[in-house]
Amino acid sequence: MAESIISVLPHEIIIEILLKVPPKSLLKFTCVSKTWLELISSAKFIKNHLELTANDKEYSHHRIIFQESACNFKVCCLPSMLNKERSTQLFDIGSPMENPTIYTWIVGSVNGLICLYSKIEETILWNPTVKKSKKLPTLGAKLRNGCSYYLKYGFGYDETRDDYKVVVIQCIYEDSSSCDTVVNIYSLKADSWRTINKFQGNFLVNSPGKFVNGKLYWALSADVDTFNMCNIISLDLADETWRRLELPDSYGKGSYPLALGVVGSHLSVLCLNCIEGTNSDVWIRKDCGVEVSWTKIFTVDHPKDLGEFIFFTSIFSVPCYQSNKDEILLLLPPVIMTYNGSTRQVEVVDRFEECAAAEIYILLRLPIKSLSKFMYVSKSWLQLLSSPTFVKNHIKLTADDKGYIYHRLIFLNTNDDFKFCSLPPLFTKQQLIEELFHIDSPIERSILSTHIVGSVNELICVAHVRQREAYIWNPTITKSKELPKSTSNLCPDGIKCGFGYDVSRDDYKVVFIDYPIRHNHRTVVNIYSLRTNSWTTLHDQLQGIFLVNLHGRFVNGKLYWTSSTCINKYKVCNITSFDLADGTWESLELPSCGKDNSYINVGVVGSDLSLLYTSQRGAATSDVWIMKHFGVNIHRCVAPAFTFSIHIRHGEILLVLDSAIMIYDGSTRQLKHTFHVNQCEEIYVESLVNPLTISDQGRRNQESPQSSQLIIYS
Repeated sequence: MAESIISVLPHEIIIEILLKVPPKSLLKFTCVSKTWLELISSAKFIKNHLELTANDKEYSHHRIIFQESACNFKVCCLPSMLNKERSTQLFDIGSPMENPTIYTWIVGSVNGLICLYSKIEETILWNPTVKKSKKLPTLGAKLRNGCSYYLKYGFGYDETRDDYKVVVIQCIYEDSSSCDTVVNIYSLKADSWRTINKFQGNFLVNSPGKFVNGKLYWALSADVDTFNMCNIISLDLADETWRRLELPDSYGKGSYPLALGVVGSHLSVLCLNCIEGTNSDVWIRKDCGVEVSWTKIFTVDHPKDLGEFIFFTSIFSVPCYQSNKDEILLLLPPVIMTYNGSTRQVEVVDRFEECAAAEIYILLRLPIKSLSKFMYVSKSWLQLLSSPTFVKNHIKLTADDKGYIYHRLIFLNTNDDFKFCSLPPLFTKQQLIEELFHIDSPIERSILSTHIVGSVNELICVAHVRQREAYIWNPTITKSKELPKSTSNLCPDGIKCGFGYDVSRDDYKVVFIDYPIRHNHRTVVNIYSLRTNSWTTLHDQLQGIFLVNLHGRFVNGKLYWTSSTCINKYKVCNITSFDLADGTWESLELPSCGKDNSYINVGVVGSDLSLLYTSQRGAATSDVWIMKHFGVNIHRCVAPAFTFSIHIRHGEILLVLDSAIMIYDGSTRQLKHTFHVNQCEEIYVESLVNPLTISDQGRRNQESPQSSQLIIYS
């Protein structure tokens, strides 16, 4: 009967009916007949169906997508939000990503297609309704040596060519004040990448770009480490031209943060309008023929319990959707709010606390200076950024950064003041040693010399060794803790020291080793635990073994010194290690090339113990060895120091000695640059580790608040 009715219906009527059918039902109808399959799959039908669903003022086919975990997504219906239903149901839609453990971001949504990209720079176009996805070809971008970079994404639709395009912008910088860009664009029709004209200057802030009426928009900042915007830049996907836009006149440029969003078919801006962060203004940009103007449509007052959702940074997405009841839906993860245009009231519609924090991972990628500002956004953000879990994850990401963006080289001046510089510019000789930044020492000036004992997870141990005055210090957040005095009464002339991390107890430890001047005294080892804020003393240690270098080098849970059997002679016999977890000593044999008259210094190459061999003082060359395999032969310009470190980037090796910094090209086996310095002390990594909150009494055990990544698609 149904078949007979269908057979007599005019083809135009069938099309009209099918155009009003939801996409999921249409999928079933493709199995009715070959004719229907061809009809529903045709480009014209899809385009007409898209137009009808997109213009539906009831938003019947619009969905809000939530990122629940690393790459798992859920959706809910948009009308349930606008209608303020008490219980909004979420539906699991999975993920098109092959590896469920790789973190994935949502770039954007156009015409039901969602663009995703992953931590491993894999990009996918996905239609969750029809469960179809396409993996884009690898971009294969090449970067210049010695430069840092970050990526900004955008996804949009070129209506003139009926083509979907993905934009990946490589922002390459050698310092925090200048930026070069490489703009890559992918065409779905051509299924290929190509490079287009770039824009000059400034740093793109929000990622991804916001797509409005054929253009992608990003906010611009004058500095890579800040989020104070100077203007907005757009890319026209049709003619691939760039254009700069001014911000609203009343917005104090460089004063308060802002975020980009979409209201209907207009670009919108959400900007904090007071230093207290209690409210934000929502502006929309209207194109009226040749005239373009910004219009403030309302102000959002931030309730006290929603402090963590203040848009202090544009890392968040700000989709705004206007209903037919003159209401605007604001997605401020994990809270969804509506603004009523007639009553001018903002109401919280729903919360999705169970959704995992997509933004947390983005926060993990931000520099410490920015994170320090975000601590003042709200109590919840302070708890999140101060939580041990967040701090530990941030340490891991920054320490593993092969571009050394967060690595700093610290110098000790003759007056016991400290200065530092960034590590990446040294690779390209962009950083002049004379142009250093001052940081205040936690130790008051003294006639006794100050030593940096070591650095672990950005915490630095600074000490007047003979006076037994020591501090654990984080120079980035300017926090330090003075250690209690150890109880040893031995003569301090024979002290060796070290600083490291006991991963088994999540504890930072300082080791002082007291050597007797007279042989009838026993060696005493004093171990300080930051977790317990107390010293432990071990007697009768290292009988007949004398540590040579003053500071032990920390590698993989152990402190290492070169050692000798003679207390007053520099004659290295082997290497001695101290395990911070179980408190045991171990002796390691030297490589076979060691000679009796060699000068041997302990260092670090990546995460491996290394040795710097010099046949005799003033020799022309030194050999670098690591425990796993042979290193390289490096031509020196100065005599080696007692400690050194090596950092490898893009095939180049940065060798840091006490009195010189050298760049060694691994391909040509030649020294490229040499910097002569007075006293280079240590390399540290910026982090949020606070030495004042690590002790058992000060440890915080709160759970991190969670939020969700939200986007609307139809």
